[in-house]
Amino acid sequence: MGKYWERFLHLFPSFSFVKLYTAYTISCIGDRLWTFAITLILEYIGGIRLLCLDQLIEEIIIMVLSSFVGNWLDRQTRKRGTLTVLAVNNVNVALSAALLAASIRMNCRKAVDDSSNGVRHGISITCLVLAILCCSLGCLASEAEKLAFTKDWIVVMTAKEHKTLSVSNAVMKTIDLSSAIISPSLSGILIDQLGYEIACILFVVWNLVSWVVEGLLLRNIYYSVPELATRTPLKDETDDKRKKRSSKTSEQSDEIGNCWSSLFYVFHVYWSQTIFTAAFGLALLYMTVLGFDGIAIGYGRSQGLSATWLGILRSIGSACGIAGVLSYTAFETNIGVRRTGLIGFTTQQLALYVCIASIWLPGSPFDPYNYFSELTLPIWLDQFKDAFRFAPMNRTEVVTINWSRWTSNGHSIISVFTLLMGIAVARFGLYMADLSITQIMQETVPENQRGTVFGVQDSACQFFSVLKDVMVIILPDPRTFGALIIVSVLFVLSGFLFYCYYLIKTRHQSVTQITKETSSVTPELSPVMLSSDSSDTADSHTGDMTDTSQSSFPLLSGGGTVTRTS
Repeated sequence: MGKYWERFLHLFPSFSFVKLYTAYTISCIGDRLWTFAITLILEYIGGIRLLCLDQLIEEIIIMVLSSFVGNWLDRQTRKRGTLTVLAVNNVNVALSAALLAASIRMNCRKAVDDSSNGVRHGISITCLVLAILCCSLGCLASEAEKLAFTKDWIVVMTAKEHKTLSVSNAVMKTIDLSSAIISPSLSGILIDQLGYEIACILFVVWNLVSWVVEGLLLRNIYYSVPELATRTPLKDETDDKRKKRSSKTSEQSDEIGNCWSSLFYVFHVYWSQTIFTAAFGLALLYMTVLGFDGIAIGYGRSQGLSATWLGILRSIGSACGIAGVLSYTAFETNIGVRRTGLIGFTTQQLALYVCIASIWLPGSPFDPYNYFSELTLPIWLDQFKDAFRFAPMNRTEVVTINWSRWTSNGHSIISVFTLLMGIAVARFGLYMADLSITQIMQETVPENQRGTVFGVQDSACQFFSVLKDVMVIILPDPRTFGALIIVSVLFVLSGFLFYCYYLIKTRHQSVTQITKETSSVTPELSPVMLSSDSSDTADSHTGDMTDTSQSSFPLLSGGGTVTRTS
């Protein structure tokens, strides 16, 4: 009876996991609240052009610094590293909200009092620029915080309690997606009911309070799970080798002392991973306009969809994402993580082909021939300069949709509605593929290289996201959006092919073999590895669970028994 009771209790998360999920929920809600709020605030101040500038700056900062932040996390204790990025995230978001409130106040006073417009305008622009920079740094720290939560802490805690990693990953992803449904509506209500200034002040208070609560929860988790205080050294490495490498590391750091060696190291660690091709394939998915970001929302507005319907479609996309997360758990348990990723990529491909079909449906503005025949370099340069004039947009047109004819103010919305529904459904497969590759990375990347590898992965994702923004800046007209859709689908197809190549390359390897092979390739090249005098030097406790599901397809099953951390 006691054994059955233990099995029953094992189905539910422990108190440590409840605290981790609570801290992550607070973090996700805060991030989603601010992400949607700053979108509305920046649009209020400077329109969609200011939004694009903010997005570009944020992505460049994350692209450049993510790998270094991830490597820094590897060289810190888990408590010190996570609490530091938590503080940087919340303090910078609070500063950004306060600076935006000041900028809005200056603009309001400028409209009333014309005697000192020049000074007030200068202060307003300064506050705006600093707010964008603080927000970008906060987003960088937020990515690092999520990296620690979802790529490191969860792995150690799952292994310690002998739970299934796929289930824990799915819970974390569900928390994130659920916050994506709730938070935008809450942000909109706050801004509509209280105004921009008061809403900004509330976000300042929220971030300071949540910083304290999250910090207390994380400290409590850290001390209640002793395994979090240790890091496993590289496999097949003796104490003498580790001390020798640490001494060599110190000498190299003194002799070289430049960022190029560190940059080479972190990228070498990344591309030397056996999972590299699959991880890079996941990064290619970021080179797309087929996501519910500002670009797709702006295109939908230009084609006559109301903000209400855009919000509904965005919620449908989040719901499809949650369905993908829940399906991932069931598929992974029954057919394994590799085939689950293949199913996810295939499902995403099929949904995106609907987006391609929308290019030629009624209401599509796709007309690249006339666009390029009318375009000249002076015209393009004038349009580019206009993008940086922070003039508030004036929207007074009332959107009236006739669903019996599928028109908005007389314009057909069949094409844009089909496009956005395709994007929404594609998120089902996207999250299955994302979770599959993430779990394989968690299982195969050596423990003291996770921060480095996932940091470079974030940088690669942001690099392709920046390329996407540049592509939209070059071709901003709705008449060329169809071409951007085709390019996006081609990049997603390339990511799918990279994943297939990974499956073929590792079809006869187990997770244990991949991890051992990876850890034996990288250690001697490390100029910035975990120092020997760190408090995180003891072996961590790990648990192995053998996946006994066999497959007649060696490409998908890995050619044998798969051992995974659980």
